Amino acid sequence: MSHRARPWVLGFSTGHNAAMCLLHGEEVVVAIQEERLSRQKRAGFIGTHCCALPYCLETAGISIEDLDLIVGASSNDYSLHPTLGFEGSRCEIEIIPHYLAHAHAAFASSGFDDAAILVVDGGGEFVGSLRAKFPEELAGARFADIPPVPEGRGEEPCEIVGLYHGQGAQLTMVEKHIGIFQIPMGKMPGFGSLGGMFSSVAQLLFGDPFEAGQVMGLAPYGRPLIPADDFVVLADGHFTFYDSVPRSHDRHARDSNVTAWQRDLAASVQVALERALLGLWERARVLTGSRRIAYVGGVALNCVANQRLIRCRLFDNHAIMPAAEDSGTALGAAYWGSWRLAGRASRRPLRRDDLGRSYARPAIDEAIVACPFVQATPVDDIVKATVDALVSGRAVGWFGDSGAELGPRALGHRSILLDPRRPDGKAVLNARVKHRAAFRPFAPMVLLEHFGEWFETEPGEESPHMLRTFHFRPERAKLVPAVVHVDGTGRVQTVDRVDNPRLHALLVEFASRTGVPILLNTSFNVAGEPIVESPADALWCLLFSDLDIVVFDGIIARRRAGLGSVVDLPFALRPAVHMAYELRDGSRVVVGTGRYGPRFARLEAHVIRFINAALSSGNQPVTARQLLPNLQQADEEAWDDWRAANVLSALFRADLLEFRGLDP
Repeated sequence: MSHRARPWVLGFSTGHNAAMCLLHGEEVVVAIQEERLSRQKRAGFIGTHCCALPYCLETAGISIEDLDLIVGASSNDYSLHPTLGFEGSRCEIEIIPHYLAHAHAAFASSGFDDAAILVVDGGGEFVGSLRAKFPEELAGARFADIPPVPEGRGEEPCEIVGLYHGQGAQLTMVEKHIGIFQIPMGKMPGFGSLGGMFSSVAQLLFGDPFEAGQVMGLAPYGRPLIPADDFVVLADGHFTFYDSVPRSHDRHARDSNVTAWQRDLAASVQVALERALLGLWERARVLTGSRRIAYVGGVALNCVANQRLIRCRLFDNHAIMPAAEDSGTALGAAYWGSWRLAGRASRRPLRRDDLGRSYARPAIDEAIVACPFVQATPVDDIVKATVDALVSGRAVGWFGDSGAELGPRALGHRSILLDPRRPDGKAVLNARVKHRAAFRPFAPMVLLEHFGEWFETEPGEESPHMLRTFHFRPERAKLVPAVVHVDGTGRVQTVDRVDNPRLHALLVEFASRTGVPILLNTSFNVAGEPIVESPADALWCLLFSDLDIVVFDGIIARRRAGLGSVVDLPFALRPAVHMAYELRDGSRVVVGTGRYGPRFARLEAHVIRFINAALSSGNQPVTARQLLPNLQQADEEAWDDWRAANVLSALFRADLLEFRGLDP
């Protein structure tokens, strides 16, 4: 093993939200989620080619032979992931357990030298694996009481909460709670973890257990009529989960229109989560004796709960990392390896989350040339020109001058911006650009120096990573209706001059023109797609959405004059490299090509029907508009422009489609 002063350490996480992080000594050189490169939401590494490894090595300008250590955040043998691309490495490969990687990420990024470290998510390593490989991780294990598992459905217990004490470079396991992520049970699965509890409600309401954020956004519209004790009880350091709520909601099917019972269920589970988390923070304070807490895991993305926890003042200081969910474990794995080689811990707080690679002007110009539907205009004062667009009511795709965010929140590096004064701003963005539920709120980004003037804050408070909610001051809320949630709050991102100078300058210019130091901020993507990573991703998102412009450093791009909807553009299909799998639900996994290697994409059954309709024309250039009548006759679900555009986008992201007949 290398003992160079600044070793190269690669950390990786597998499963959903897979990611890689490359450290050079204590410096984060680059970190990226696989989904940003594969363009497939929540992509993992299992059974697929890994795009993140060549991306990280290329960004750093090194080869795999230069690595000193590789560390994986999973108890699974990395040989189960043969496509990761580590064959050319000559260094040692270590594997650490999932929660330990979470804990190292939280502690290393906090800058603390002493802290309680609390990990809470849906579920981590299975108990059997921990006993076999990491028995020390079961110190202080407490097994939760869970409802009976349905007959014939075995569920292995897993870690659901981990409490560590970080001191110097040492993390000590204090307490581990053991439960079960999900218990199959009708339309609303049973649950045996706090993250699983939210996922169960998300599955019932939105058909996707990963849509916990939608549950949080819906909760303020409802009333918490279901007692918290009907979900979970934490008493004397012991969890008991109940199945009365899943059983009582088994008769309900999802409804396209949000109804009162859905709103009330969301409100009820939010209250149950907050109460359980408060009990865990109290235990963390008592059992570690620390005055600081580093909080992490997918549940730590619930900014409503975070605000309640922080305002309880159980700790003097807190740190919640922006990549709190599983992508952040790649960062933790890399830090674990770096600390092992160096014999000391990093003490650099991670203030920014823009850990992807940055793109210089030549790369932006190349992407513009490759997109025949756009026209680009060089701009001397890009900040002034962007504010001109915003005050004129334009929806702006803002491609920051640094890398993409590692975590799931857009923090002004890959963001869509809008004037928050627009009364129709929320409705317009949800319906025309994001194509998502009307109740979904949008976040306000605010100049840090004006934070307390617009929100009910306490001295010294900030929210740089959009992980807390604050109440607007009532007299100010009416001035920015597009970013005020139904309960009078906003999921705030504070912006200061040091951490994000270009975005800060934009807000200063907007404030000087309007008197409002706030902009609406949401992620640069449309529903169901990853946030854009590259200039090419940003430009094609412009095509597939109703964005007005995309702003790069010194360039504004817009659709070519006279260009209609993407549904009216002629296209042809490219052959897949390989039709890999055909699944029981009629969907297929296909393999296309991409810059960093093959792209695996799951195409739903209706996308396959679209492909067959296009192929019936002999694969001559055709428009989606021409295919719609036949698709409508043959399909039970309605086909409209948005659904057709969504299919075109899925095919394009999989590199299975190219547009034809456009002049250069």
